[in-house]
Amino acid sequence: MQFPDNDLFDEATAWTVPGTGGTLLVGTANEETVRHGLSIPHRGFFEAGTTRCDDIDFGLRAAVRAGGLVLSLTTASAWKLDLTQLVTDAVIKRFGPLDEIRRHEIELCLSESLTNALLHGNMEMDSAPRNSLSGLLRYLDQIEERLHDASVAAKRVDLMITPSTSGRLRIAVRDRGPGFDAEYYLDRPLVTEAKHGRGLPLIRQLAGSVAARDAGRTLVMRFSRAG
Repeated sequence: MQFPDNDLFDEATAWTVPGTGGTLLVGTANEETVRHGLSIPHRGFFEAGTTRCDDIDFGLRAAVRAGGLVLSLTTASAWKLDLTQLVTDAVIKRFGPLDEIRRHEIELCLSESLTNALLHGNMEMDSAPRNSLSGLLRYLDQIEERLHDASVAAKRVDLMITPSTSGRLRIAVRDRGPGFDAEYYLDRPLVTEAKHGRGLPLIRQLAGSVAARDAGRTLVMRFSRAG
């Protein structure tokens, strides 16, 4: 699938996703272009690859066709942006207001799921080194090393948000990592004092429902609009 040519996507261009009638903004990812892509009349933002011909896959198309929002970024870009705020603001503008409790819960779940997708999925980072200050510093150095690895930095993270007729929101976060046994972590109790491993139990507690797909590479969360 060939995207339109616009000087290596120095900015961004609107592109109609075949079979959906919806447009995505395609181009270089920064706060302005992502916010624009998530705003009406577009249905999301897709960061252009270096070959200009990355495919919009079935999952992203289906979300656009269902009237939802999508976001597809490289790990390098996603790590630099405050996606939680950008996405939550876009959800409210697109689908209507959320009460204060539900907004806070969605923000927490977005933050945890995106962090898990980037760190543990695409970067394949372990949590154990963060048990001490020296471990945390090594961990931060390892993140920088991963981000300087072109093959890791180019891995995508996808976000798909679709509304239901009952007013619920379905939010799916997908990474390109090796996968893991997400159900094991979802079944664990939430231990607030734990130094790591709280993300999935917290999501399970806050979301109306949560399930893992594709060997743990995709996390699907559902929320009602009121807390």
